[in-house]
Amino acid sequence: MEKAELIGAPNRKAPRRKTGSTDFANVMHQIPGACIRVAFVPEGTSSHSQDYIDAGKSARAHEAVLYGAKILAAAALDLIEQPGVLAQVKEDFKKNQGKCEQ
Repeated sequence: MEKAELIGAPNRKAPRRKTGSTDFANVMHQIPGACIRVAFVPEGTSSHSQDYIDAGKSARAHEAVLYGAKILAAAALDLIEQPGVLAQVKEDFKKNQGKCEQ
């Protein structure tokens, strides 16, 4: 969220505690990861609908991809430039491995 604020991403909201299932969640059982969501559809748009598909072809969707890339790049830069950050991520991952949220 800090990086989203840094680059001025619009419509920032607090992280959700529960989300739908993703294949990426399976990967995060093996390696540390984070999931960001960058809005490009009007709130309330149903997933897997024609409106969602149409929104995905819009200039707003293209901007969302750019914001997402900038957020990820800023986070990656911290991992590279601040040696303690990557070590902390690895330590937190190892400590929490095997725990599941109810």
